[in-house]
Amino acid sequence: MAALTNVLFLLSFGLTVTTEVDLQKRIIAGRDCNDQERPYHVKFEHPPGSNRCGGSLISDRWILTAAHCWNDSIPMKAILSPHPGPGHEALFFRSPRFLNEGSRRPDIMLLELEQTTTTPFIPLPDCEKRRIQPGDVVQIAGYGSNQVDRDNKKIPSEPQVLQCADFTVENRETFMYITNNIATEVFRVNTDQADPSPGDSGGGVEFDNAIYGVIIEAGHTTAHATKAAFADVCHYIDSIKQIMALHV
Repeated sequence: MAALTNVLFLLSFGLTVTTEVDLQKRIIAGRDCNDQERPYHVKFEHPPGSNRCGGSLISDRWILTAAHCWNDSIPMKAILSPHPGPGHEALFFRSPRFLNEGSRRPDIMLLELEQTTTTPFIPLPDCEKRRIQPGDVVQIAGYGSNQVDRDNKKIPSEPQVLQCADFTVENRETFMYITNNIATEVFRVNTDQADPSPGDSGGGVEFDNAIYGVIIEAGHTTAHATKAAFADVCHYIDSIKQIMALHV
């Protein structure tokens, strides 16, 4: 299940785990999203169909996702409404719209569909009315890895059904990628109970029926080792709306 990894160690109950398969049977990874949830979710795939990242359809033409999901040298296709399925490919312009904040670029980008779609989308938040605060419970979803080995290391895998999980916001801060000069305003969540994986990056963080965040830092290769970071959409809402208005 999606990168939303809950690990129950039955060792704490005096039971012995003897094989890797036994351990994996004791994993609870989020939950299957119900058929009415996340119709706006976008799945980005590498040929011949392996999961790369997630995204959110925020209008009839625009997808919001993480900038680090883009790679000019690797083909990528967008699947709209993969959940509950079957989903369909949507062509998009190969010119991502990156946000700029002075000399640094936040880890958010917009992709424009070549044609408008009737697929349901989720609105951007009313940030003047409400912004994310510590204590808020947000929901994420994705198709990222959901299994760990005996050392609690995440194993590459992909669930058949989109996975959902809730997180409680702990704090807000600036998140830095030192190597490529990317700085993003984020809110962080604890991963003690659930843990996103790299394949969940770019997916939307939903709160109050709007997209308030983008998954940009999906945890460590070891499950539950670090807090996850979600880009704060409200911090960039003006830039996002400006891009959408200029390219119609």
